[in-house]
Amino acid sequence: FGIPLLEAMAAGVPVVTARRSSLPEVCGEAALYLDQDDPERLADLIREVVDRSDVAAELTARGRLRAREFLPEAIAARIGDVYERMLPGLGAERDVQVQS
Repeated sequence: FGIPLLEAMAAGVPVVTARRSSLPEVCGEAALYLDQDDPERLADLIREVVDRSDVAAELTARGRLRAREFLPEAIAARIGDVYERMLPGLGAERDVQVQS
């Protein structure tokens, strides 16, 4: 699923990853991507992050924001929104608190 990448983004680590599986969906615009069997491209992207502080800073900022979208509270709110759209009027007066 990409939990290690979310942990890295939450910790402020720029992410360079393969464009495969669910990784692009998980990381969104908060990572640099490469085709999985391209070690030269991997080296180029790592150098870009190391050599360009603006790229590293942008990835760090985007990553922290992206990681917040996967917090339990954020996911619970989105699931609640789906239920409210599917079952209008049910439980509208209830305030559900999410415990983490």
